[in-house]
Amino acid sequence: MNPGILYGTKDLREIAKLVDDGLLAEGRLQLQRSLSIAQTSAPKDEALMLQSLILRQSQDYRYADKLLGDFIQQRPNSPFIPIAWLERGFIAYHITELSKAVYYFTVIANVTKEKAKNDSVFADYRAMALYWKGASEARLGNPDNALSTLKEMQGAYPLHHLSDDALYMRAQLKERSGSEQEAVVLYGELLRIYSMRNTVLSSAIRASNIKLGMREPNASIAYIDQAQAVIDKLQTSDSSIIKPEEQSFSDRAKQDIAFIRAQALVLAGQSKSGLQAFEAFMSAFPGSPLFMHAKMSAGYAAFHLQDYAISKTYYQYIIDSAQDEQALLRSGAQLYHALINKAIGDRSFAKKEFSTLSMQTGYPFLAQALLEYGQLAYEDNELETARKTFERGIRETQEKSLLVKFHLLLGSVYHDQEQFGKSAREYASAERIAISMSNRELENKDNILAEARLKQGISFHQNDQYRDAIIELSTFLGEHPKDSRKDQALFWLAESYYRTDLLKNAEEFYKQLISDFPISNRREESFYGIAWSQFRRREFSQSSQSFSKLIKEFPKTRFATDALARKADGHYVLKQYREAAQAYKAAMNEGPRTEEGQYSAYQYGQALYRTDDFDGAIKAFRTFARSYPQSPLSASALYSVGWTLFQQRRYDEAISELRALLVDYPSTQLAARTHYTIADALYNMERYDEAISSYTIVKNQYSSSPLAGEAVKSIQYCLEFLGRIDEAKVVVDDFIMKNPESDMAKDLLMNRGLSLYNGKNYSGAIAEYEAFLKSNSDMERNAEALFYLGKSFASLGEPAKAEQSWRDVFKRYAKSEYAPLALLEIGLMKTNDQRLREADTAFALVMTEFPEQSSSAQAGFERAQIASSLGDSLQALRFYTLIADTYSSTEYGDQSRYRIAMYFRSRLMYDSALVHFKPLAKRIDNPNIAAEAQYRIGELWMNQKEYENAITAFLGVREQFSSIEDWFSLSLLGLGDCYETIKNYDAAKEVFQTLTTLRPDDDYGKSAAARLKRIQKVKP
Repeated sequence: MNPGILYGTKDLREIAKLVDDGLLAEGRLQLQRSLSIAQTSAPKDEALMLQSLILRQSQDYRYADKLLGDFIQQRPNSPFIPIAWLERGFIAYHITELSKAVYYFTVIANVTKEKAKNDSVFADYRAMALYWKGASEARLGNPDNALSTLKEMQGAYPLHHLSDDALYMRAQLKERSGSEQEAVVLYGELLRIYSMRNTVLSSAIRASNIKLGMREPNASIAYIDQAQAVIDKLQTSDSSIIKPEEQSFSDRAKQDIAFIRAQALVLAGQSKSGLQAFEAFMSAFPGSPLFMHAKMSAGYAAFHLQDYAISKTYYQYIIDSAQDEQALLRSGAQLYHALINKAIGDRSFAKKEFSTLSMQTGYPFLAQALLEYGQLAYEDNELETARKTFERGIRETQEKSLLVKFHLLLGSVYHDQEQFGKSAREYASAERIAISMSNRELENKDNILAEARLKQGISFHQNDQYRDAIIELSTFLGEHPKDSRKDQALFWLAESYYRTDLLKNAEEFYKQLISDFPISNRREESFYGIAWSQFRRREFSQSSQSFSKLIKEFPKTRFATDALARKADGHYVLKQYREAAQAYKAAMNEGPRTEEGQYSAYQYGQALYRTDDFDGAIKAFRTFARSYPQSPLSASALYSVGWTLFQQRRYDEAISELRALLVDYPSTQLAARTHYTIADALYNMERYDEAISSYTIVKNQYSSSPLAGEAVKSIQYCLEFLGRIDEAKVVVDDFIMKNPESDMAKDLLMNRGLSLYNGKNYSGAIAEYEAFLKSNSDMERNAEALFYLGKSFASLGEPAKAEQSWRDVFKRYAKSEYAPLALLEIGLMKTNDQRLREADTAFALVMTEFPEQSSSAQAGFERAQIASSLGDSLQALRFYTLIADTYSSTEYGDQSRYRIAMYFRSRLMYDSALVHFKPLAKRIDNPNIAAEAQYRIGELWMNQKEYENAITAFLGVREQFSSIEDWFSLSLLGLGDCYETIKNYDAAKEVFQTLTTLRPDDDYGKSAAARLKRIQKVKP
């Protein structure tokens, strides 16, 4: 932040005038000298020219112009015509009739064009005309035309005395238009080509000034040294040194050079030398208009040298001495005075000063004051004050570089307040503004963008916007690969991938962090993230190893209990129960009072049970229940004791334990299962009456439990064992009657029909489904019953009734999942009966009414099959294309695209076939079709004699689909044939040998053996 610090003198004095009155005077003298061309002409013409010059000199412009105009008309062949046009141009330029001036100078440039090629006098006229035409266009506000004209003049007459002025004017025009780098190039060209002309000093100063404004101090110093060299040459008394011309615009050149050099030194980080240079400047030029600016800059240099006492002295001088016209400097000094107090640790006073400045009406550096005040409040954890201050700062300024900082700091405030959505928006605003700025406009742009992107990504993650976080953090890593916070970005990117279930990506970035940043403070969490990513992908062997690595490297890790528990879970899922038991035991000992520790203590018993260590399991479960009586798993532990005894056929002990469980935990969610297990134990002991009593408790008291229906079935079995068949049927009917709306009752009813249907008792199934439909009001289940009623009628050979049942599903329950299935069944039935047109109508209805359902994919496929069977291959192709594009991820989508590809293959349209086989080859979740598609790609390339492409395709089958034996074998044959064709016999022999080894007894192996013999004849 540099309020009041000027980089370059552009802001103090206007860019030097584009043209100088002296040039006009010089032009007049040149014309007077040129009158010598008229030695053979009439004295009257010469006299008239001299008269016009005298009239212009005496400011009688109108009469002079009229005199010249009349002369041009009356004496068109006079050798003074070029001089007359030039004079008219000078007059028009002087009285600012610039359009006329452009016209007059254009005329003379055209009139003299041919003669100028061979006559130096006319060349001089034309050069002057082009220069002044360019000057007129510049003043007229046509810089592009001016630049073109001046470039033409300099190019045509590079040695003319105005050529350097033309180049200087071009540079000035570029500088005024904001194309400062182009201006520097032109100033540099002038310094190189016209090093002795009168514009060289000003060119060096202007180039240095621009480079300073562009924050390129080294280049600025180089140009200012050139300016100093010009002055040194002009002042030397050594006659052997060739001196430049007397310089234009050099009134205060020494001041400018000294001031710019001092500025450049400070900007280059040489604050001590810069301070000395400013002190020398103030001593040498005490009356300079830059004096107070030098004071300001000296204070700035001292500030950066941390010589706060000296700095404060300079700023206090400005505050006390600045005149009204220097109010801006005073305001800047006040701000820096406060900054010094902040720097020396007097935060309270600095805060007060910034606050006071922010309350001044019209204070020019209000935004900077607010920024500093807000930062102090933020550092003092006064978050609400900081928030309000930064929000005000955003309202009060349009300066982009400050807005970026306000948004960044406001984002930090919101982040600390855990308003992550708002913090992300502020960081996004900072990023958006920074991107729109150049490196010159925004110092440390790359660092600021890095900050905004990283913190925005973290905020997105913490606001659960994981996909947005992935985008922003990926941008950070891509755009700022050398940023010191790359490990943090990798961590949060991995976390975001983890949260979006892209677990492989998450694991990769966790691993990259560990690899690239071995001492990162995120290393421990990354090990944990890797292990969890593997665990959630069910890669339990790898996750167990990763959890072990975490604990080994970080034995005191806060994740120890969880890591051991997850390691144990991995072993448990892999049925490595002994290893699981060890890990669970370690976890429960690591964190006995934690949730994971309690879970592990419970799972320890389960793992022992799975190793058939029943006594150990019983002991573990009892210990758990005793140690954690309030745990929600305690009842489960006691149940597991009973269940373990049950599995050992120690039924009496099991019953005793389970009944004790019901006493200790009467409200447990395991009550139904406990009663049911007690009943099963009694059943296994053939104590059927007692078992019926326990099953009845389940049936009556837990009728909504899934076990209620099972209990009814078990009661039925007990009664049947006891020979009480009718009573058994009554029990089932009674349950259904008492619980008609229960899911279990409906399941029992539906199961009756489905059991009969599966047993091919279609008449019985029809009776059950019809009875169900009469008694049930559940729409979804009615749809299911109607659907299977239709299937039963169809199986009995009653297609009309089947169709009516299916149509009823569609009419009554159009939103049911069975509606599209019912219409599909109608179409399939009609297809089997060869009523293809009717079938097509049914399939079309499926596609129209249920376009989002997978049934539509099958319906479209069937329509394509019908069209094909009717000989309409183009219609079939249209349907296949529709299904392939619309349902690309379904089996029927794949089958449709396969048929399209095969259609083009059969017609030798290889390119079209390749287009469709390629996406099929990527359907690795449908490996059979993917393997064939990859093979077909190789086959098509082979048919086109594109053997390298064919080899790549066949290798793809070998690498990805080795388990699909036929396509794998065919691909090996194709691969070997390609190698043989391109005479890579060693590779061919290797492939064929592999195939003979894998399939020695079938046609593939025999074909490969035959090819081996053929190759051996060619290359033994």
